[in-house]
Order: sequence, then structure tokens, then C-alpha cells
Amino acid sequence: MEQAQLLVVLIGWALIVTAGYHVGKSKGREAAGLTLTILLGLIGLLILAFLPKTQAVKAAEAQRQLPYPPQYPYPPQGPCPPQGPYPPYQYPPQAEYPPPPQYLPPGPYPPPPPAPWDPPAS
Repeated sequence: MEQAQLLVVLIGWALIVTAGYHVGKSKGREAAGLTLTILLGLIGLLILAFLPKTQAVKAAEAQRQLPYPPQYPYPPQGPCPPQGPYPPYQYPPQAEYPPPPQYLPPGPYPPPPPAPWDPPAS
């Protein structure tokens, strides 16, 4: 076997062992995960996948499903301060509306000055 092939086999074996450790850790069986995958490779990983979880892992998962943070009763508090009558609200004075515009009386008016864009009158 050449060195390149040996390197690929070793890297693959290391990946399988790493996967076995992580699967075993999720089931609470890290040592079994390492042992099975080191000795049996992919078959050990398959066996490990069918092993049941330990009671400690099941209890930890159940604990994680509880509401976080735990619901503690609030500490006792004294009575609220009395809510006395408040004076009526005084709105700030407002300015008067401006007077309506003065309209010009009907009559003849001079034409408006021409706009700069209008053509000259001929």
C-alpha cells in the first residue's frame, strides 16, 4: 500500500473514531463509543447507534425541557402607595388660527408678467 493510500485510510479511520466518540457522548457512553469504533470501525459505529441512552442522559434531557429560568415566586412586597386625586390637566394655550386670505374683488387686472420660458409675443 502506498503512503497516500495509507494516509487516506488513517484519516478515514480517525473520522470514524471521532464520530463514534460524539455519538457515544450523546448517549452517555463515551468509552464504549471510542472502544467500538477503534476496534470495529463502521460496524462499531452502527452497533453504538443502537445502544440505549443512559439514565443520566435521559434525566439531563428531561431537565432541559423544563422552562428556563425556573419559576420562583416573587418576593413579598409592601402595599402600593396611595393614589391620591390629581388636579385636572391644564392644556397649554394655543395660538389663534391665522386669518383667512383676503380675496381680490372682481375687476380688470393687468396681465401677469411673461415667464422666462414663454415665447415672445408677436
